[in-house]
Amino acid sequence: MVAIQNAVEYIEERLNEKTAQPSPIVLFTDSLSSLQAIESPADTLPEPLAKTLACVGRLQEKHKIRTTFQYVPGHVDVEGSVKADLLAKLGTKLDPVDEPQTFEQARTIVDEWARNKWSKSWENGNTGREVWQNLKGPSKSDEWWQLNREEQVTIARYRTGHCPIGAYFAKFKPNFDSRCRHCQDDVETVNHILYECAKLHPKQGHLSETKAGLHEELALYGDREALRRTAAFLIRVIRE
Repeated sequence: MVAIQNAVEYIEERLNEKTAQPSPIVLFTDSLSSLQAIESPADTLPEPLAKTLACVGRLQEKHKIRTTFQYVPGHVDVEGSVKADLLAKLGTKLDPVDEPQTFEQARTIVDEWARNKWSKSWENGNTGREVWQNLKGPSKSDEWWQLNREEQVTIARYRTGHCPIGAYFAKFKPNFDSRCRHCQDDVETVNHILYECAKLHPKQGHLSETKAGLHEELALYGDREALRRTAAFLIRVIRE
């Protein structure tokens, strides 16, 4: 929003100084939210956009110039845009300055600091090591994000081991019988439920028939279909 404001005010300054000739103006921005906000009622406009529209009005009245705001997808390999984005990111890593920061600038700096702190803690911590072996950090390439809410909750619980199985309940329930509810032979762990239980997996193998009626390999990490099969299996056998 501030960039849009600075652009129109710079043009107005050039015209008033007669160092530029009046001509139609087209402002390109990848900030779709800013363009949508421009259409809001005048009394609700953020200050930069209110100043922008006031300047546009003066350009129209004094110089008979029409101003058009044009949305463009972010970057799209435009050299100047890519460079500006890089410089902006570098700027957030500089030492704090005495000048006041906008809320957005402060939030960007704090978010970056928090992400870095969390990443170091996750990498060097003692908990969640089984998950860490498969996920070094949050990743949108993890197809877990494409599951529905129930599937996401199920997979997340079994990845961390914080799930309704005997091994987990035994951690905080004295004298709890942690044996598998299905076979009664071994401790009910995540691996036991997924791969080892003789009742759930009567035929061992890559494509074993299971009590839940599934024929393909189960996995807590993998493509979307594998994760969905695994979630459906876990939801079914734990309810039985």
